[in-house]
Amino acid sequence: MRNSKKEAYRYLLYRGFLEIRALEHLFRSLRDLNPLSWYGKLRSIQEKGAVANWLHNLALYSSIDFVRFDENRFWADYAAFHARYPLVFEELKTAYERRLQEVDLVRSVPLTAVPDTESAKKERTEGSNVVPLHES
Repeated sequence: MRNSKKEAYRYLLYRGFLEIRALEHLFRSLRDLNPLSWYGKLRSIQEKGAVANWLHNLALYSSIDFVRFDENRFWADYAAFHARYPLVFEELKTAYERRLQEVDLVRSVPLTAVPDTESAKKERTEGSNVVPLHES
């Protein structure tokens, strides 16, 4: 598997954890004690549980650098979860695809095409979310 895919899959894990994290804030007020408010929250809990269920093996394979990772199986599982929870799963897939495109684009630019002057370094990072990996 190429490194850009590995990075995109790891980013997908991050985005999945952001979804799951939201569980902490589901029951924050006295209104939340009303059983009538639980239906929507139950759906959200089930959705986030499905995200965890889908991504737990990805986390394992990420920890062993994707050795024997079956992408076809992973995306088949995605399709099953997507059928039940289309919004959140579509958002996660879009985040994965966007990240993969970004990483492939960055890696396709030859290093010699980017000036390595101090002003060029400042221009590349100023006003962006890009964090240089290392300075030489």
